[in-house]
Amino acid sequence: MASDDPNRHTIINLVDIPGSGSPPISPIPSSLSSPIAVSTGHVTPNAKRLKAPIKQRSTVTKRQKTTTATENATLTGSNHKDLAIVQAAEQGVSVLDSLSIKYESPWRSLRSDYELNLGGFVIIASDRGSERDSFIVKRFSGPDMASKLRMLQRIRHANFISVLQRFSFEDSYYAVFDHISVSLARIVTSPPYLRICELAAILFQILEAVSYLEKQNLEHGSLNCSNILLSPRGVIKITHQETCRDITSSQPRLTDVKAIGYIAMELMQKYQNDDGAIGLEDFSRYPSDCDAVDFLAATTSATSAEELIRHRLLRNNVQKEQLKWLVGIATTAHIGFRYDEEKWEA
Repeated sequence: MASDDPNRHTIINLVDIPGSGSPPISPIPSSLSSPIAVSTGHVTPNAKRLKAPIKQRSTVTKRQKTTTATENATLTGSNHKDLAIVQAAEQGVSVLDSLSIKYESPWRSLRSDYELNLGGFVIIASDRGSERDSFIVKRFSGPDMASKLRMLQRIRHANFISVLQRFSFEDSYYAVFDHISVSLARIVTSPPYLRICELAAILFQILEAVSYLEKQNLEHGSLNCSNILLSPRGVIKITHQETCRDITSSQPRLTDVKAIGYIAMELMQKYQNDDGAIGLEDFSRYPSDCDAVDFLAATTSATSAEELIRHRLLRNNVQKEQLKWLVGIATTAHIGFRYDEEKWEA
């Protein structure tokens, strides 16, 4: 993104995006570079069995090839000093409409620090002036840029990652998001197996988000453990919402529903089945007659998230605060930990 003139500006007025309802004033340049897509590749745990503590069946996970940060051009950074913006993001309130676009290179205020795989490699960057916080920045360009920006504006829900700031520079648009580093893929590869109450707390939040999309006649289309994040407060944050697509009210919502089945299966047994089927191979942790297994079976026949959210697994008091410790162990397990497998109970 280097440029000889850091002050070179490109104006993108979101109000003027086609279909926004207002006559164009300053149109987006038509001759944009080829699209740079944000990878939604699923990094699935694989090779069944990673060595775990006492009596825990080892699980090694299968990993698919993922793209690099250069390939998907997803970047990160920050310049957010307004506490109200941060609070709004924590509450899941989109502040897109209230934020002004900065017509400058985001890299004047950001510094790239390292790459992280969040459904595709991204660069984590810090504020050059204050290195306390990190944020995710996604770059959009090409002919589909306008549709992605419209989708970012359209989706407003507490379980989707919120936009905090916007930049426009050199025929590209940058959306800045809060940085959450732990994905469900990290939870899957962490040693502890989920208790049923923790599984329910995760699935309930995902279903709330997918149910919201259904009511908007939208479909995510690429949900997986890698692009669903878990905040330190136990809040699920789904990413890649800019790739959501419109569906008619008469179309079945099977893609996202089936994805939830695979996500639940990975969270329960820490790998996907070789034959691609949804179901457990080992019932030692989750008995065949328990609510979690019944929910998993229901994902193979359900036609909507609204149907699944009424399942008895989710009828109890679902508390996201129960998930906080999972974030802690997911971020520290690589430096050594102690976990008493004998105390595990569903």
